[in-house]
Amino acid sequence: MELPDEIEEVNAKVLESLIDETEYVAVLFYKNDSASEEVLKDLEEIDDDADKSGISFVKISDEVLALEFGLETLPALLYYRNKVPLLYDGNLHDEKLVLNWLEAHKDLDADVIEDISSNILPALIDNTTFLAVLFYDKNDDKSQTTLLELEAIDDDASKHGIPFVKISDLEVASDYGITELPELVYFEKKIPNFYQGDLSNEEEVLNWLIHQKESDEIEDVTNKVLAQMIKTSDFLAVLFYDSASNTSQTITEELERIDDDCDQHGIPLVKIDDSQLESLYGIKNPPALAFYKKQVPKFYTGDLANEEQVLQWLVEQMNVEEIEDVSSAVLQQMIKNTDFLSILF
Repeated sequence: MELPDEIEEVNAKVLESLIDETEYVAVLFYKNDSASEEVLKDLEEIDDDADKSGISFVKISDEVLALEFGLETLPALLYYRNKVPLLYDGNLHDEKLVLNWLEAHKDLDADVIEDISSNILPALIDNTTFLAVLFYDKNDDKSQTTLLELEAIDDDASKHGIPFVKISDLEVASDYGITELPELVYFEKKIPNFYQGDLSNEEEVLNWLIHQKESDEIEDVTNKVLAQMIKTSDFLAVLFYDSASNTSQTITEELERIDDDCDQHGIPLVKIDDSQLESLYGIKNPPALAFYKKQVPKFYTGDLANEEQVLQWLVEQMNVEEIEDVSSAVLQQMIKNTDFLSILF
């Protein structure tokens, strides 16, 4: 009697590479308990069949990573098609049903934008370098029309390394400051960029997405998105600027030369043109650069035109262990936006 093959065990780093390099990947998230062992035993019966269908089948025991994907109950099966995960919600003990589901979803129309849930989106943003997300209302005619237009470029975006997904969740849209649907957001290394053009012109949308991926521009963010990034990022560099100012434009161009370097050091760099927010921070003459470390801002006092000096300062701030001195204006903003705050007067 021929024994079934064992599903290959991977770690988080190997899984990330596999998802990046492989078109179809089935991932069983499990833990060391009897329920997982039984499911593993059943699914190992179809490991060879999945492989013959061009579907890599792996397993991972990483409860922290599972929680990042909103998987609170294990075992759970995620199926990646071109980097986009689908959650299997059927019976994991029925291996033939699982195999049929994997093969059926493998052959879905390539020009259908994948619908994802609210618990999958954050993990997808965190773990995907480039990502296009259409926020839409499934009960709205305008959203449905836009969806039909954009599905014509879904495959093209994927060929350029930009997975395209959609989500119909008003609460999640609100978290990003989106008040009118549909809305297209391009995420690069977790940083959102909102499309301002005509969503019915799919060629224009595709060209915009490709341009965003290939350009080295510092991402422009809104006030609400910035507030969310400050809360969720350990380190964040923010350029407060005035788009109507020549000085701001010059400084922006200088700092765009170190955007990639900042990213390599784990420091997202964004910019914002918001005079009201600048006033609240006590910024009278933009441009000004702030480095946020665990929500606490520190302003750069050197020459912003010297991008190498700026980069060195930003990297140094990551390792500085001292209580930050803040102005009264900054303190008021922190009290307003921070859930918990200790202040030494």
